Amino acid sequence: MLFDRFQDFLVNSCNIISGQKILLAVSGGIDSVVMLQLFSNAGIQCAVAHCNFQLRGDDSDGDEKFVQDIARQNNFQFHVARFNTAEVAVSNKISIQMAARQLRYEWLNKLAEENMYDAVAVAHHANDVAETMLLNLVKGTGLAGMHGIRAVHGKIIRPLLFATKEELVHFAEANGIVWREDASNSAVHYQRNLIRNKVMPVLAQINPGLTNAMLQHARLMKGYEAILEKFISEMGNEIILTSSTGVFRTLDLVKIKSTPDPEIVLYHFLSFCEATGSLCEQILSSTQSGAVFYSGAFKLVRDRDVLTVFEHELRTHESFFLNENEKSFRLPYGKLEVTLINVENPRGIDEIAGFSDPQAAFIDQSLLKFPLELRRWREGDSFQPLGMKGRKLLSDFFIDSKFTSGMKEIVFLLLSEGEVVWVIGHRISERYKIRETTRCIYKINFIQD
Repeated sequence: MLFDRFQDFLVNSCNIISGQKILLAVSGGIDSVVMLQLFSNAGIQCAVAHCNFQLRGDDSDGDEKFVQDIARQNNFQFHVARFNTAEVAVSNKISIQMAARQLRYEWLNKLAEENMYDAVAVAHHANDVAETMLLNLVKGTGLAGMHGIRAVHGKIIRPLLFATKEELVHFAEANGIVWREDASNSAVHYQRNLIRNKVMPVLAQINPGLTNAMLQHARLMKGYEAILEKFISEMGNEIILTSSTGVFRTLDLVKIKSTPDPEIVLYHFLSFCEATGSLCEQILSSTQSGAVFYSGAFKLVRDRDVLTVFEHELRTHESFFLNENEKSFRLPYGKLEVTLINVENPRGIDEIAGFSDPQAAFIDQSLLKFPLELRRWREGDSFQPLGMKGRKLLSDFFIDSKFTSGMKEIVFLLLSEGEVVWVIGHRISERYKIRETTRCIYKINFIQD
């Protein structure tokens, strides 16, 4: 029986336990009305929420009145929100469907939080899973789009995913359940409706059990995705050389090329910048040192079998300034933390924790002129690297230190009156090192995000 399967799915897949309060999102259509009836039959404490998107005139108001009536008939508290959906869509430059979806979920989550509902139930069913998979397949979303719709996502639960549309219709007709029809469901100018009304019927001619077959496929894809993510996560320790969330990442292309499918692995590690499969193919096949690619807001630079990815707006000639009394300073991909160390005899400085760490700089404070400048390197910049006798151009220092073209784009300098004090994270200047006359050490730690 559908009801027995509903109860099993509610407990085993949606993690609902006795005594919880559930908010039901009910539109008035057959799916959500059947869901309401199943919850009512189960004796679960519920409330009903209805969104009036004001898109269909009197029909929208009729839906609202209908849902309010069935909520009262079942002794469920009724919540309603009315939205000017068309205006929101225009002002945000998004589709009507996207605007309605955003408005709906924002309101449902807020309502659940304010009224302490344990979960919000929406009426997606097995056919929705199949339609979503086909839609994602057309869009080329990859494996992540093939597991369909999750039964639980935050407070949202989908307790009808086990049932097909046909089963819900049969249950409604057998139990004399009344529902409202939305004429827009048959409009093929909506992508999902086109899949539902035109594509699915054709595929069902090939396999009458199409929906159940695609549910099985979704379960398999979910398992494959979990296995792949574990494999990728373990490989990430070797492939990701440096990383700062949402700002930059450097990848070892030699390690990537040693994997069974380099293009898929690279595609995964570039998902944060929405790189396409064709872009990954171009990067891997390129033989040009310093080759530059773009993906959305990101610039990708390949050099010496390393790929550096960063926001291409990151490279700027803007300067920032660090005042004498500041103890920390935020950079685009990390922060600086300042500590003052008073010493009577600096000869034992090398015993201080972190002295040999390139992410830390130990500088004679008396030689600094505040405010200190923070900026990107520029052509013609030079300094005297610690331990060397003469000055060296930054461009030559980068070559000697085996900087990739990409890493040169994101390195920051710390300067005092125009003189380079520290190539942050790499080398301080000989001019500002600790001496026997040093009595106050200006220690700076660079902490990468």
